[in-house]
Amino acid sequence: MTGLSYYIPTTSAIDWNGPRPITCNHQQCQHINQDIFGQIARINDHLYLCSLQALTSRRLRQKGITQVISVMPEPIPSEILVQVDRHIQIPVDDIDYSNLRSHFDEVGDRIAREARRGGKTAVHCMAGISRSATIVLAYLMKYEHLSLSEAYIKVSSVRPCIQPNLGFWRQLIAYEESLYGHKTIQINDNGYLEFTFPPGTQGDQPYSQPSNMQQWSGRRSFGPRN
Repeated sequence: MTGLSYYIPTTSAIDWNGPRPITCNHQQCQHINQDIFGQIARINDHLYLCSLQALTSRRLRQKGITQVISVMPEPIPSEILVQVDRHIQIPVDDIDYSNLRSHFDEVGDRIAREARRGGKTAVHCMAGISRSATIVLAYLMKYEHLSLSEAYIKVSSVRPCIQPNLGFWRQLIAYEESLYGHKTIQINDNGYLEFTFPPGTQGDQPYSQPSNMQQWSGRRSFGPRN
């Protein structure tokens, strides 16, 4: 029997001024192994990130997933819905002026509530790269008290292909500033993402870097986006 299902209406698009580059030319993002779409990345003991393809009835049962959050407008197969207690759908397209920011708090609260019940949540979109990754990053900032740069390191360490579009990065940056009063990631005039790690944060520790990431003076930059 299908559990509770919520459909969150689409919100108004965000009108960003200026050019809106979407793609990324990281070497790491250009050569995504197709196998990644069949994997479910474990973020912590109650949160998973994946593509739609990775969600199967068997895997949902094996991992004890009780709630699925679908960040996409397309219908979700019924064989997935019957396996979980709760399903939430956010019908947002993966375009950089889609408004995900207005859902960060509500969806984050639902993930936290499910964890308090002893349940586990899987967040997915079509590919598990942009929309669902954005929701997971926002959740980690609010509920694990990570900076955006730290949240990115945590998620990319288990799912290296994550690539929020530039509009979603802008929304995440604004969300971090609203939570903590500062920004650890900025977008420069050339469309690069600049990661700044304050002293004493997790970002000071060594971690695996994409081959074309530049590093200097405590600031790290991804790019370019074009």
